[in-house]
Parts: sequence; C-alpha cells; structure tokens
Amino acid sequence: MKKTKMYPFCQILYKTDDSPGWLYGIIAGDKNTAEQKCKKNFTSYQIVGENKSTKEVKDHYPYKLNSADAHLTTDWIYNIETDRWFLPEETIPCPASPCTDAKKIKIGFDLSDGKRSDDNSLRELLEYYTEEKDIYCNDTVYITACITIKVDKKKIWLCINYSGYVYENFINFIEGVKADKYSYLIIDEFNFIKIISWPQGEKCRIKIQSYEVFIDLIHDIADFSIGKEVFICSISKLIEYLNNTYKRLDKEVRAAYKLQEKKLK
Repeated sequence: MKKTKMYPFCQILYKTDDSPGWLYGIIAGDKNTAEQKCKKNFTSYQIVGENKSTKEVKDHYPYKLNSADAHLTTDWIYNIETDRWFLPEETIPCPASPCTDAKKIKIGFDLSDGKRSDDNSLRELLEYYTEEKDIYCNDTVYITACITIKVDKKKIWLCINYSGYVYENFINFIEGVKADKYSYLIIDEFNFIKIISWPQGEKCRIKIQSYEVFIDLIHDIADFSIGKEVFICSISKLIEYLNNTYKRLDKEVRAAYKLQEKKLK
C-alpha cells in the first residue's frame, strides 16, 4: 500500500511592527524551516502549533482562523478594531468606536425555565461525574447553566458548563472591574463566549464576544457602556446565586455517587 505523502506546516502568531497585538499565519515546513522564515520576515513571532496536511501547503500570512483551529484560541482574545489577537497577559486598547450607552442591565440564570433540564437531572449529573472521576480521575461536578443578559431592551442568551473553576474565573473578572483595570472573562476552555471590560471613569465598556466554532465567525454579541457599580452589582448577584445552586447540586451528586459505589461493593 502506497504511503500518503504528508506536508508539514506551522501555525504562528507574528508581528511586523510595534503595534499592539498579533497576526495569525500559516508557514509551510517543519518547525526548523518555519523558524528560519519567521526570523527573516517578522519582528517578533511565536510558533503556536505544528501540523501536517495531505495537500501541499503554502505560506499564508495573515491568515483567517477556521473552526479546525478554534482550540488554539482558548486563551486568545480577538480585537475587531485592530484585526489582531491578544494573549492573556496583554492589554487590549479601549476601542474608540461608538457603542450603546446602556442605562440598566439584568443578569439571571436558570436550569431550563426554572426547572432542571435533562442535562441537570441527578441521573445525568451522576453519570457524567462517574465517567470523569473513574476514567479521567477528574473529581469535578459540572452543571449546565443558562444565563440571560438583558441590556436595556436587548436580551442575550448564553449556555455554560459551570464548576468551581468557572466561579474563580468570574471572581477574577469582577475584581478587575472593581479595581478599574482592563479585565476579561474566559469562562472555560470549552466555551466560545468571552467578556471584556475597560474602565471609563464611573462607567465601564463591556464587550461580549462569540467565538462560535461551527460558523467560523468571531463577532460582538454586545458592545455597551454602563455604570460600573450597576454592572458589578448585577454580575455579583448572578455569580452568588449560581454558585449557591452549584454547591447544592454538587452535594447531591457526591452523595449519590457514594451510594452508587456502596451498592456495587
């Protein structure tokens, strides 16, 4: 059987000047080849992935990320105004573009219209927890939370897998907003929603972005300015209520798991 020829290529972030942020590109060849090309063409670069293709690959930079590469962007934030990517330790400049001047915001959540959805039934939660614990040694309970964000008359719906890890991400984000710092919320590695905040005196500018993996499109779901204290109050109430619900379900699942293990002995 004839062996299929594979063409190596590297995925990179690169800069051609001192502007904030990074551009994304594809460089044909293995890592050593890519290093040589990058040193020659860019002022700064990072090789973020190595891959192979059954088709011949050509150098493309800049290059638009597609759904197959979405896993690379877990910790990256895209800035539409500059058409560049930013890493977690970098600050995105506050956009100069206009946005909605919101007067009020209401954030809430439910487990499917106030009731447990199929994903949050004790049976479903126990089944998933058992798999994570017994196969992957992951002692974490996850619940599915449907979050609604109403900014003036606009309503946004988000669905997240919630755990103690996600709670920490929310708290870090809220603390950044309180301290008048550029702050961002990456909910978790499997979620394609990111929230960004910039301080604006007594207000803060908020962007909610979708990195939807299936449609190859990054876009702003919402872009608005609102009173900082109004935003902090609303999102703090959400996370307190959500976390209390999670703690209750976490106890139920762990108790059910112990009973299940006892029956198996």
